Amino acid sequence: MNKLKITLSVLIGLAVTTACKKGDEDPFFSLASRKSRISGDWKMTSIESNYQYSDNSGYEYSGSISATETSIVENRTGFLYWHTNTAAVTEYSFTINRDGTWSSTKDLTTNFVRDYGSETSTTPGHSVTTQSGTWAFVYKTKGEYKNKERVNFYVSSTVGMSDSSTTTTVYDNPSYPPTTEFNGASTYKETYAGGENFFTYDLLMLKSKEMKWIMVESGNTANNYSDYVGPYSDSSEFTSNYEITWTAK
Repeated sequence: MNKLKITLSVLIGLAVTTACKKGDEDPFFSLASRKSRISGDWKMTSIESNYQYSDNSGYEYSGSISATETSIVENRTGFLYWHTNTAAVTEYSFTINRDGTWSSTKDLTTNFVRDYGSETSTTPGHSVTTQSGTWAFVYKTKGEYKNKERVNFYVSSTVGMSDSSTTTTVYDNPSYPPTTEFNGASTYKETYAGGENFFTYDLLMLKSKEMKWIMVESGNTANNYSDYVGPYSDSSEFTSNYEITWTAK
């Protein structure tokens, strides 16, 4: 009888623990709570993203972002132009505290190249952005999300600095020499009321030393107007997915 009780207790414990599995790539079971697993100091180790936009005027663009712990590359192609934005990563970190607060730092050395067909501009620069605020798990949504499968990060303040310069080359006018313009250095600080500025991620995977966040967005607009010329309308559509992997520092 005692052995039976012990066996049942173990099975019940495993069932309860397994019930903590929320994300598709979560561990089968874990003895640590989700709050315990998400808390700590994290560094970005990969980003994968794709996005697309179009409207009824014929304007459209599509792009992708790919990142490792040390570099980020974004490529975008649109109507009559393309651009590539590369960044060397000095720091890309996120700290999540058990008391419900968080902070993050991005320190990037960037090089932005844009081509319009007749001219190319190159903009090297440096930026540092720090943010802080509060966080909370999101309760379940019937038929869509499990309890604590998503997390909200509320932004209290953003502090940043940046400096850059732009060199422009005109292809169709050989007599026009390349020009370089210093864009200046700037600093800024923004503060927000509670709940005014926030972002939400799905927790695709949450382990004690690794986690994956994913944000999938899609939307479309359709507007109808009328003025002295007559009725007209516009519409647009946007889709994106953004997946970021963090590992414990």
